[in-house]
Amino acid sequence: MVFSPPDMGKRHVLFPMYSLWMPVIESAGSRTCVALTQTFLISVPDRSVEMPDDTIHIKVATGDMVIPGRTDADGTDVG
Repeated sequence: MVFSPPDMGKRHVLFPMYSLWMPVIESAGSRTCVALTQTFLISVPDRSVEMPDDTIHIKVATGDMVIPGRTDADGTDVG
């Protein structure tokens, strides 16, 4: 699966990635990524994949995972 968090400008966002067996395995967000336009490739450990150099490969122990999204919503641009 390919996951690319949206660019939220100056707003703080967080997308923790949970597998079904363990706590957070990765957390994409404005405080953890150099660029929010980062791309993540998520796969099971035994999968061989080819990917671009700027993609982060995350190996998940299960075939299922959850990626909830949170964003800071206090500001004058909320409409």
